[in-house]
Amino acid sequence: MTSNFNFHIYKAYCNSLNIQLEEKLPEIKRVFREKVKRLRPDINPESAKEFGKIKEAYDYLVEHNAKALTTLSNSRKYSQTKTRLEPDFDFLKSFHEHTDNLPTPPIELKVGIEFELCIFGGEKTLNVDILNPCGCLVYHSCPKCRQKGLVKENKRVSFKIPVGTSDQQVLTLKELGHYDLKKKKRGDIHLIVDMLPDLRNHFTKINTDLHLKLEIDYTQAILGKLITIPTLEGFLRYNLRQGTQNNSKEVFKELGAYEFNDKYKRGDLVVSFIIKYDSVISEEEKELLEKIYELRKDKLEDW
Repeated sequence: MTSNFNFHIYKAYCNSLNIQLEEKLPEIKRVFREKVKRLRPDINPESAKEFGKIKEAYDYLVEHNAKALTTLSNSRKYSQTKTRLEPDFDFLKSFHEHTDNLPTPPIELKVGIEFELCIFGGEKTLNVDILNPCGCLVYHSCPKCRQKGLVKENKRVSFKIPVGTSDQQVLTLKELGHYDLKKKKRGDIHLIVDMLPDLRNHFTKINTDLHLKLEIDYTQAILGKLITIPTLEGFLRYNLRQGTQNNSKEVFKELGAYEFNDKYKRGDLVVSFIIKYDSVISEEEKELLEKIYELRKDKLEDW
């Protein structure tokens, strides 16, 4: 059974057999033969367990010797090109010290969140594929984790949505992500918010302002009638100005969305009035409009 190459495992096996990293196959075989002479299970049954460990290390070194020598050679060539470094600079040590300080890559997920949850905040759950420790003792030969030491498991994660969350905002769930074997800690989960449309009132959120396109009848616009405007808290009674024009706007202060994670600061509600005309009207309405037309005909001809 072949195994994946891992330089750290190779180095550990070299140490267990007292072999230098740069040794080639002939020297590895020679050391193995010497150890086998005193540990043969058919001669010394008590050494069977130790013999098994040495045989496992020997098989791994033989299989990956070429790759290990190439890795070692490349690392030394790289360190030699860096003239600014000290003569005793250890490339592998420096590289791993640098990578050890890097944060564990987070899990990034785009999550659809209902409009009202984004506005008022709340709690939501979702299923996430997370890498967890396998629990095997010798992970490089474990069929379950496939020599990685980690297994993927689907976990249910609950998280809080702060009040005033916006579309495309990133919510960070600290230390709930993949497990890092080196650091012995978990990474984060980054949730990218995909705010779902408001199906009830059809509000659109822009920063902390809420925008609404509200249809009104042309008679309401001309006469300036009392209308009802939806808000987050319910409905607002508002008297239109006489002669309200199509697509004219009215701003209602501090009736918009909340600031992120702050219930005491709000944006505005911006309402655009869209004047609606009926394509079909009754005979009575037509007669009345004809009378209005006759009254206004002189003004219309002046235009």
